[in-house]
Amino acid sequence: QKKEETRARQLEAEAAAASSSLELGQEGPAPLLWRLLAMLPYLLPLIDCSRLFGAGFASLYWPSMFAAGADLMNEALPEDMQQMLLLAQPLLLFAMPTLAVQRRLPQLLRFNLNQAFILDMGVFVAYYVATCARWLHFAAAGDEAIYVPAAAEPLLFPCSGAVLLVVSACLVYVAAGTLLQGTMPDKIPYVSDEAIKSLGSRIQSETRASDAESKSETETR
Repeated sequence: QKKEETRARQLEAEAAAASSSLELGQEGPAPLLWRLLAMLPYLLPLIDCSRLFGAGFASLYWPSMFAAGADLMNEALPEDMQQMLLLAQPLLLFAMPTLAVQRRLPQLLRFNLNQAFILDMGVFVAYYVATCARWLHFAAAGDEAIYVPAAAEPLLFPCSGAVLLVVSACLVYVAAGTLLQGTMPDKIPYVSDEAIKSLGSRIQSETRASDAESKSETETR
C-alpha cells in the first residue's frame, strides 16, 4: 500500500510539473505574445476558406468589392508570388501537426496548431464535396444546358454561405478563448476532441481535470 501511495504521489508530481511547463501564461516572459503566436495557425484556415468559398460569395453579393479586392491582390502580389504561396500551403498545413508534438511548446500553442490543422482539413473536405455536387449538377443537366467558358464560370459553390458561417463562428470563438482568456478553445464539437486526442493521453487527462475543477468552482459559487 505504501508503494502504491508513493507511486501515486510521483505521478501527481509529474503531472503537476508537466502542467506547469506546458500551461500558457505561468512564469512566461510574455503571455500576450504567446497568445498572439497561438492565433497564427488559424490564418491558414481563414485564408483557405476565404479563397475557396469567400471569393464566390463576394463575387455574387458584393461584385464591386470583389473586383476591387482582386485588383488590389494582383497589384500587391505578382502572379509568381501567388503561385509560390499556393505551393507553400500544403507544406505549412502538414507542418502544423509536426510542431504540435513538441512538448517544449506551450500547451495552448500545441493545441491550436492541431485544431487549426483539423479545421483547415475540414474546409478542404467541404470544398471537394461542393465540387462533386456541382459536377453532378452539371452532369444531370445534360446537353441542353448552357455552358460558359471555365474562366467565366461563377466561383460560388453549393453551401458556401453555410461553410463561411461555420468557419467564422469557430474562428470568433477561438479568438475569444485564446486572446481574451488565454485558455484552450476546446469546445468546438468533434474538432476540439480530435485535437486533444492528437496531443496524447496526458493532455486529455489535464483537460478533463481542468474541466472538473471549473465545474466544481461553478457549483461552489
